[in-house]
Amino acid sequence: SEGIELDGGIVSGTIRYRDYRAPGFHAGTGVQATRRHLVLTRSHLAILGGKVRFHIPRPDLGRYAVRVIDRRLQIVSDDPHGATGHVDLRLAVRDAERWAATLREAGCRLAS
Repeated sequence: SEGIELDGGIVSGTIRYRDYRAPGFHAGTGVQATRRHLVLTRSHLAILGGKVRFHIPRPDLGRYAVRVIDRRLQIVSDDPHGATGHVDLRLAVRDAERWAATLREAGCRLAS
């Protein structure tokens, strides 16, 4: 069992890329509308769906900063796990403040 701590279900939002490269995917710059399934377990943060799926081990959560902006959860990194470049996810998850606080407790930094 993964030990699910938070399950945000399927949420809509946007992903902003800048010089982003992951295995099998490259985005120079751009913004994409997206629908994702957001899950935090004891071992990792999973952001599933779309072309790029994020499986971020807890020890790597410090590479990401989080905050709530426009009632959306923002998860942003210039050093993403398993990739290079910049990624900025803004997801309309229910209880975004709780998600941001829980992700900070799990190791994410506070975005400025």
